[in-house]
Amino acid sequence: MTDNLFLLRDKPKLEFHLLTEDFKIQDNGDQSVSGTYLYNDLKSIYLIEKKINWFVTAFGFIVSALLESSSELYKDKKKLIIVTNNKTIELIQIHCDVQKTNSLIALLNTKIAV
Repeated sequence: MTDNLFLLRDKPKLEFHLLTEDFKIQDNGDQSVSGTYLYNDLKSIYLIEKKINWFVTAFGFIVSALLESSSELYKDKKKLIIVTNNKTIELIQIHCDVQKTNSLIALLNTKIAV
């Protein structure tokens, strides 16, 4: 049994255990995504970079103009997306190790069945 551990974040803990047939996610920030997933069910894994949500920002500026208050740019959070046969997992990447995250993505992409 091979176990590669990727600790992406300490607080709250976010870690991946890559085993022979499956991988385990432990996310203490969102227990709903914690669990064991088979490599055979893995469809894709990718990172969504932090970006400005222009729709929400524009709406905020309109509301702030009407209320005579100030508004700021609204930015979507950086997320790691894992798509399996059964569900799509979104993991917020606040305070995560970028290099470990990229290594994890590269390794999991090699496990996707063609």
